[in-house]
Amino acid sequence: MKFIDEEELLIKLKIIIMNRNIFYVILVLVIFTSSCKKDYDTDYQKLGADIVPAAVFTSLDDALKLDIKSFGTEEPIVVTHLGGSLKNGTPLAATQFTVDLGAVALDAEGLGTISIPEAKLGPNAIGNSFNLKFTIKNGGMETYRFLTVKVADPLTIGDSYKIVAGAKKAATVIEDATTYNVDYTFAPKNSTVSSVTVERKVGKNATYSVVAGTFNAAGKVSFKGNDFVKYDTIYYRFTATAAHTLVREKTIVVRVNSYTNLATVTMKPEPDTLSRFYDFQERVLIPDSLEVVKGDSVDIKYLRTDIMGNYNLGFDAPNNAVFIKVTGTPNQIAKVFTEADKVRIPTTDFTSAVKTIDNVQVGDVFLYRTNRNTSDPTFGVFRITEVLKPDADPTKSSFTFDLKN
Repeated sequence: MKFIDEEELLIKLKIIIMNRNIFYVILVLVIFTSSCKKDYDTDYQKLGADIVPAAVFTSLDDALKLDIKSFGTEEPIVVTHLGGSLKNGTPLAATQFTVDLGAVALDAEGLGTISIPEAKLGPNAIGNSFNLKFTIKNGGMETYRFLTVKVADPLTIGDSYKIVAGAKKAATVIEDATTYNVDYTFAPKNSTVSSVTVERKVGKNATYSVVAGTFNAAGKVSFKGNDFVKYDTIYYRFTATAAHTLVREKTIVVRVNSYTNLATVTMKPEPDTLSRFYDFQERVLIPDSLEVVKGDSVDIKYLRTDIMGNYNLGFDAPNNAVFIKVTGTPNQIAKVFTEADKVRIPTTDFTSAVKTIDNVQVGDVFLYRTNRNTSDPTFGVFRITEVLKPDADPTKSSFTFDLKN
């Protein structure tokens, strides 16, 4: 048997004791740190969840109602106003609010309610905010909860048609027979809407008139696009009364009801037998071999007119189509094609319309009307975008147009 001398034994005992002490110190530190963090988080989160839920205060309310809930205390919770700011960031003046907002007594279930009048909170314009402090005493300790209440907008206005030009621009509708709805909701939190009035005018300088009907706190205003004409600006004014009165405008611009079908067509002479005839309604080129078969579906035909060693390009209508050349300034002419007005082109007087245009130029714009047998006529607009006239070989000439119908 091997014996350990006394000195060596003492050294090993000291090492064991030191290691054990270090272990306990580390263990105590871990427990202490975890305990402190847990206590802090628990208190703060408990107050956040149990003291005051999310608060809503709108510009139609005259009081802020808070439902308070707390466990483990029988003492009232003290509410203090710490100030706030206007929408533009300017701090509230001391004369605009009351510091001591009172105390909330809790019932046996730890529930309590406080109603803070607007006069104590401060101006209730949309965007203003108020900072509140809640003090709860429990076993000689004080804990706090801080809450910022922002004055909310009680009105939402939606466009059910979803034609919106942008957040800061007017909504737009089309001049057509569609019924459009402007949906609205007045939703104060702690007051009741007693009346809603809706007014309308057309044009900024016009006078508002009351829209007939009964309007509740939530509802809609309906109208048809063709109740108005293109470029009209419609103003709706909503007025709601609760603890206060809120007035809000909604602006809607009437857009042009345009032809949306678009085609680009290039017409060529013989010997190209695939590009001399065109059907407006079907938006297709008709081969020479089908000209007779297609009958009155042939709306437009390539035309070349020889003039003293030169030639012009144009078109004529073998069947029912007729044409009107648009006149005016270059901008006015271009606008007719850009708008492709589905409402006004069909109402154009085609009495003086022609069946042949023998000389087209880039930028020319034409309205047309055509039909099939006894069917109702159809309409459209096209613009010449290219004219190619090689001097040496007219058979390689062509013209191109963009069509909207």
